[in-house]
Amino acid sequence: MDKNEILKQLGDIPEEDYDGFVLIFYEETRDRLKLIAEEMAALNCSAIAKLAHGIKGSSANLRLIQIQEVAKCLQEAAESNNQIQVSKSFELLRSLIPEA
Repeated sequence: MDKNEILKQLGDIPEEDYDGFVLIFYEETRDRLKLIAEEMAALNCSAIAKLAHGIKGSSANLRLIQIQEVAKCLQEAAESNNQIQVSKSFELLRSLIPEA
């Protein structure tokens, strides 16, 4: 989906506002990814699922569909305690979030 379509879906918000929201999302998501890594080390799938759920919701609100889908996979893997899929989904999600 192109940015103009996203802006239209979001009620024709100014592009600068959307870009600002996306930057904030990336900053917060980088922090959440650090927390997920800590919870992975502790094998705390419940916490991973909650953190992934937050990323899924935030990315859906911004129409960042690929991130939303991967976060959903991470959440579902954590809920089913599938450590291999948690690891794969986490790495994929990290690859989708630009570094500062």
